[in-house]
Amino acid sequence: MQKFERIEDLVSHVFEDENFEIIYETDSLKSFGSEKFSVKLLHNDGSNKTVFVKSVDSLADVSKNLLVHLKEASMYNTIIKTVKSFCYEINSEVAQKLNDIIPTYYGGGLINDTYYFLFEDFTKNDKENFIVKFHHSDDQIMRIMKSIALLHSAFYAIKGQRML
Repeated sequence: MQKFERIEDLVSHVFEDENFEIIYETDSLKSFGSEKFSVKLLHNDGSNKTVFVKSVDSLADVSKNLLVHLKEASMYNTIIKTVKSFCYEINSEVAQKLNDIIPTYYGGGLINDTYYFLFEDFTKNDKENFIVKFHHSDDQIMRIMKSIALLHSAFYAIKGQRML
């Protein structure tokens, strides 16, 4: 994973836009060596984009022992892209469903001993499949379970295709 000095350098690299201002929109949520917050990128042309940022401290006990940061980087950089690509080749409807349950990953990098992952801000969009509340209804739980089943079936299909 590429190293950066500051979050501004990472954002500039990922979005290839040096002319922006970062506004931290939410208080950060910290747990077990990770932190989540949103930033709004205000571009010189007047457009803006809100980005969900997840950071994982590579030296935190949980991450250091389980290598969580490396597994997440592999998942976002390689595995999800492979699954989506495979599904588009086989069935675009399934691929679209995967897009509806997996937020867009823009990129990431290492700043000091912390990995940062940049995503579309799924906390403020209208996609029903992104559930970010702490208390869930039965319908929300069923949607989550169906989404997990869809993702696992895509993995299974890739495995079967490669075995032929």
